[in-house]
Amino acid sequence: MQISLETVTHTQHLIGSDFGRQTYHTLYDLLSEQPMEKLVAISAANIKRMDATFARESLVALAKRFQGQRVLCLIDFDDRDHLDNCSYAAQKEEVTFLAWQGAEYQVVGLPLSRAWQRILDFVQANGTSTTNDVVKALNISVQNAGVTMKKMVEQGLLIREDGISITGGSEYHYQTVKPPR
Repeated sequence: MQISLETVTHTQHLIGSDFGRQTYHTLYDLLSEQPMEKLVAISAANIKRMDATFARESLVALAKRFQGQRVLCLIDFDDRDHLDNCSYAAQKEEVTFLAWQGAEYQVVGLPLSRAWQRILDFVQANGTSTTNDVVKALNISVQNAGVTMKKMVEQGLLIREDGISITGGSEYHYQTVKPPR
């Protein structure tokens, strides 16, 4: 699911906490109408101004509300200041999510540890990975990989789906959080 902030707000100037709260409710209603959509890409195409209070009360509040249930990512944030404002707001609220610019991603919010960054980079490079793939490639323990990847799913950095291992048992498959295009 892709949502345009310009379309939702009917403006290119996203300023203030009150307007951010209004936008949060509009976005929440849109997501409630689409309960099966797990990945939500929010586009800032054509947005001229966005302050940190708007970002905190709308985008970050939405990411926090749906954390562990849906994955939120940002797209089309061409203005570095807009992305910085989102990141400041996300750090304050202790939320982390991804922003995409073309094929490149950036972590928004709390910085990742080196271990988390290595896992995220590996899964992003491979598209889909299992815990065993990560263990072998990064030379870490199964428990460390499993716990870390579960937390990354809860934070909205990875998507987890049930799968079947080559031995026939159940195995999680972790996928990248890439916006639909």
